[in-house]
Amino acid sequence: MRVYRSIDGTPGVTAYQFGHESILVAFQNGRRFLYTYDIVGSTKVEIMKYLAVKGQGLNAFINTYLKNAAVPRLR
Repeated sequence: MRVYRSIDGTPGVTAYQFGHESILVAFQNGRRFLYTYDIVGSTKVEIMKYLAVKGQGLNAFINTYLKNAAVPRLR
């Protein structure tokens, strides 16, 4: 996984990993969630990938648009 470098220093997301149609996101609390095209839609996954590379707004996007999405929690 790649370390998420938050340019504004906001805690939340710590790392991420891209799949062809997915993004795996690790959070500061140790939880990891897999967001896929099938579960949240291609547009949201691609926005998340953009925000991850940019290092800004990924945690806020997840909290705003995906907080209640039924995404798989991984160990």
